[in-house]
Amino acid sequence: MRVAAVVVELVVTVSGLGHLLLGRRRLAVMWFACFAAGLTLTLWVPWAWLLALLVRIPAAISAGLVERRKSPGAVGMVGGFLVAVMTIALIRVVVMEAFKIPSGGMAPTLEIGDHLMVNKLSYRFVSPARGDPAVFVHPCDETRDFVKRVVGLPGDRIAVVCDTLYVNGLAVSAERDADPCTHLDRDEWGRRYETACSSYRETLGDTSYRVLAAPGGRTAPPSPGQHDFPGDEPPACPGGSPARGRIEPVPSGPRACRPTRVYIVPEGHAFVMGDNRDHSSDSRSWGPVPLAAFKGRVSSVWWSADPRGVHWERIKRIR
Repeated sequence: MRVAAVVVELVVTVSGLGHLLLGRRRLAVMWFACFAAGLTLTLWVPWAWLLALLVRIPAAISAGLVERRKSPGAVGMVGGFLVAVMTIALIRVVVMEAFKIPSGGMAPTLEIGDHLMVNKLSYRFVSPARGDPAVFVHPCDETRDFVKRVVGLPGDRIAVVCDTLYVNGLAVSAERDADPCTHLDRDEWGRRYETACSSYRETLGDTSYRVLAAPGGRTAPPSPGQHDFPGDEPPACPGGSPARGRIEPVPSGPRACRPTRVYIVPEGHAFVMGDNRDHSSDSRSWGPVPLAAFKGRVSSVWWSADPRGVHWERIKRIR
């Protein structure tokens, strides 16, 4: 029986079931709590998932050393297993959830191959804040989850002109990076390719992050209409869905590259954009996101790998 308990602790993902097999319920609860704590800590400490994984080793050693008590029987084993599964499911639904990045729309903050941990408690009692990288249910397709950065809240006036984001009439602070810039993306056939870019350090609210623009960036001759926002009509989901929000004209002033119109974010919605500004499908295309559709704030990258290998340097907390 001890051998079986050791095997269970080493093989089964959820720790504590081997001790349950031996009838040691208190030890089973303790080891399961260690596993759940390591999993939850990943929200703040990206490497904590290793604790949840490696806790099976000391749990197996413990199972090999303790004396067997009265067997819990089939009903007790099944009940304990169901409690463990339900607890993990509850953590996933209420506390945290893992996602994988399939495209380059949020580069360089989130790259293709990044595995994210999302804090689902972050928006349980408060709304998203400007600058938050957040996961939400796509407003045009409820079967898909998207991750973008919140740049506008209800009532905000949004414009993008010459790769510069304006919020409520003010250009968002940005400084160009001197280092060479390249990033990984996918073409329409799903093939990965590396492309050149310009990189800026942008600050919105209390959050500082990098955004990408086309080579030359804001020093290149402007191409009116190419990536500017808004156009003549508010963005909306394809298929005849009603547009949300409205557009208002504003005085352009004597300088070029100033907004001539702004988009007003409707009540109960947020405006989101990708950090890879020229290669992102976001609110500029399909409109704002209902606040109720947000699942949580991106907390950390707990794993990152692609055909080029594992990117250990990308395993980090996202602030």
